[in-house]
Amino acid sequence: ELDLIDGFLNKGGSVAIFLDPPPAASLNDLMKKWSIDVGNNFVVDASGVGRLFGAGPSIPLVTNYSRHKITERFNVMTFFPLVRSVTPAKTPATGINVETLFSSNERSWAETDMKSNQASFDEKTDIKGPVSIAVVATKDTGDNKKARLVVYGDSDFASNQAFGLQGNGNLFLNTISWLAQDESFISIRPKNPEDRRLTMTEAQGRLVSFVVLLFLPVGVLVTGISVWMKRRK
Repeated sequence: ELDLIDGFLNKGGSVAIFLDPPPAASLNDLMKKWSIDVGNNFVVDASGVGRLFGAGPSIPLVTNYSRHKITERFNVMTFFPLVRSVTPAKTPATGINVETLFSSNERSWAETDMKSNQASFDEKTDIKGPVSIAVVATKDTGDNKKARLVVYGDSDFASNQAFGLQGNGNLFLNTISWLAQDESFISIRPKNPEDRRLTMTEAQGRLVSFVVLLFLPVGVLVTGISVWMKRRK
């Protein structure tokens, strides 16, 4: 399957790959061919900013993005529940251009101890933040064709649960638009209005009807009589 993906890319195809931290597969054989290093780790965000939005240290928050069509004019936050590092190789293969799309913040690190129940930064084995967690690779394949590959260190950010968080949905849709070479659709889309319908029990419905149909008119009548009597005095 990896050979099929590689062959498709080398014919000028476009592919998005959404990884997850171990024990999920890293697809290292394919990643190395495209000059991408996938870390055997998960990123910890110690900034505490995510707590304002209900996100803990295992959900890094991203606010700074590299200059790229996918993140052009992107000024919203994104969240990545359980993400591993994905970085450009130090020595890219000939003809392949790889760049970081965005990284975690400075107060984060890539934790390599996958067995411990408590994460703590170890300067000998861990990677100090900012940590690259998404990359873009391109390659001219001839006949005016260009391979496009986007690799994220997390798949949950685009799930139903996280899609509506801040800019997550826009980031995913922008990625698909760029891969489809339909860059005119890359934007920050307005949020769909939420369904705010009110559900009540039968008893609550009767109470509301009583207040609206009886209490409010009586209240208005009493107020009117009170004002009229004061004016007569």
